[in-house]
Amino acid sequence: MREALLFGSDPELFITRPDGRVVAAHSVGIPYLDKSPEVVGGRYFRDGWALELNPHPSENPSELYKNIRNILNNVRMILPKGHGFSSVPCTYIDLSLLNDAPDDVKEFGCNPAYDAYKMQVTKPDVDAKTYPLRSLSGHLHFSGLPHLDNTDNYPDIIKFLDLYVGLPLSIIFSRKQQYERRNFYGKAGEFRPQRYSSGTRGLEYRTPDAQVLNHPQIFLFALHASEWVLRHFPILKWDKSVEADLQEAINKGDEKLQWKLLKEVSGICTERMLRSIKKRDTRFILSI
Repeated sequence: MREALLFGSDPELFITRPDGRVVAAHSVGIPYLDKSPEVVGGRYFRDGWALELNPHPSENPSELYKNIRNILNNVRMILPKGHGFSSVPCTYIDLSLLNDAPDDVKEFGCNPAYDAYKMQVTKPDVDAKTYPLRSLSGHLHFSGLPHLDNTDNYPDIIKFLDLYVGLPLSIIFSRKQQYERRNFYGKAGEFRPQRYSSGTRGLEYRTPDAQVLNHPQIFLFALHASEWVLRHFPILKWDKSVEADLQEAINKGDEKLQWKLLKEVSGICTERMLRSIKKRDTRFILSI
């Protein structure tokens, strides 16, 4: 019998007006964390300018996606007519709109994270009141396997996740906003150890952005590829020689390096598969 692996996520999305422009989540009634409503699938609240989802975790990736979808359906019902969602990795805001915003919207609330390559704490050194860029995340959470109880394993696990998940997602979503976001946030190797409410230790992979939600099959690919890494981790051997190229491929979008490194993960996805996906419309959809 296989050991249980629990999947979680805390993705963010921007809310858009009928003309497609991004609006602040608080301006359409999205509450702060301390008043987040419990709905079918989990909870939702605002995180700065964005809507954050807190779906119930699941051992089944499809069930996790269903929880995300159900939360979004609940949010959609309270939005003004014609408003929707956007997963664009980052957008610029009019800082003057902060004047009348709640205090929590005027701050970047992220706790420090860690860099698996440099083995040091990382936190964007920017002021939300003067820096107009706002970013979205598509963080993935994992717990339940014995080697996830040992935080010493986390840096190498994250490097493998970069190779098998972060790299393919960077290839699929080769948009400039993805790399603009990574100037400060969600770089290759970014992770955070977690202690969940159950008391279980777990790992948060922070490199993916919100585009991982753009299609259910892309989201499920990311989780199943992650599962392969996590279940095979005890027998995997990390190759340090790829680290510099991998970080460049994910953080800067160097296409030559991306396709070169993809050969390292040919058992999970192929160049033909990713080129086929890239030809399709990979903008955000809410699959019912």
